Amino acid sequence: VAMNESSPLFIHYSDNLILMLVFHPLSRENYSSWKKAMKMVFLGKNKFSFVDGSIPKPTTRFVTHSLWHHNNNIVASWLLNSLSKEM
Repeated sequence: VAMNESSPLFIHYSDNLILMLVFHPLSRENYSSWKKAMKMVFLGKNKFSFVDGSIPKPTTRFVTHSLWHHNNNIVASWLLNSLSKEM
């Protein structure tokens, strides 16, 4: 599938599973600032639609099914990598 860079399904070469998106991981004290920072990063990377659910999971008969899963797993790993150790 040819994918243009404006598509949320487009995976940039820098979009990898171990990426830390924010300087300060989520802790009990910083939820508000963490949330704002994460939203800005996800919007900047064109992946916020995976967080807010506005890009639905395609059924297996669509060619974008595996791309959606790949992107969704990347986004989930970024979220997990942005949590503090105690979280």
